[in-house]
Amino acid sequence: MARVSFLAPPLPPKTPAEWFSKKWPRQASVFGCPFLETTCTDEYGFQTTNPIALNELFFASILSDARLGHKVVYYTPDEQFYFRDVRENGAFKPTTEAKLRILISRYLLTCAEELVDSTPLFNLFVRFRKEEELQRVVNAAKSLLAVDRSFFGLDSPYARAEGVEAHGKAARTFIQVFIEMNSQKSLTVTDSYTSFREFCMKNGLVMVDRRLFEDLVAELIYKEFGLRLRHDVPNLLGKQQRGWRGVGLRENESEPALAMAN
Repeated sequence: MARVSFLAPPLPPKTPAEWFSKKWPRQASVFGCPFLETTCTDEYGFQTTNPIALNELFFASILSDARLGHKVVYYTPDEQFYFRDVRENGAFKPTTEAKLRILISRYLLTCAEELVDSTPLFNLFVRFRKEEELQRVVNAAKSLLAVDRSFFGLDSPYARAEGVEAHGKAARTFIQVFIEMNSQKSLTVTDSYTSFREFCMKNGLVMVDRRLFEDLVAELIYKEFGLRLRHDVPNLLGKQQRGWRGVGLRENESEPALAMAN
């Protein structure tokens, strides 16, 4: 006869550190205990555990929670937080530091509401929810969740909802078809932007902002031709502009099919 084992249900958390560790066990194992706590016994023999300091790295790590279907990153080139919005096909949207502070504040409130009455709640309700305390968590997240330009690069699976990378395929097609390597030619950012704007209009594409276009094309031209953006490229009037030496627009090139950009 097979033996039937009865497992006792897990005990509910009794301290704030236990509550957060049960909710985010992986982050607790990596970054340590969520709180520094002290345990006291009163004259009647009852023990109370009071959180006296929070672990900023732990709380910074739970701002990005894969279980909720989103991811939070700090994009260092723009000094901006972004979150992955599952409602927008996984595109990343900017978010504010204030919203991240509110998220941590809500976690602290939920913890206080679910703990037993014997747990001192003042620090959870008041002290740790002060703006300066929450901001220290957000500041830690800037390092912990930091990503560089490659995170939203043209070869990355991640893209911002309104980022320049959304135009990457069209810009890559434009460069491959309309720009050629030629040691006798040069190309200014202004001339390349004018040509790209015409290309987008003919193909019914949304035009990218000039500032974003420069960053995008600079990355693509470096990948395609190995040339860096420089500041001494003469325009038709001989005035030095930002651009590239050694490349130029092709002459009499037929218009590419839009399918090439897909």
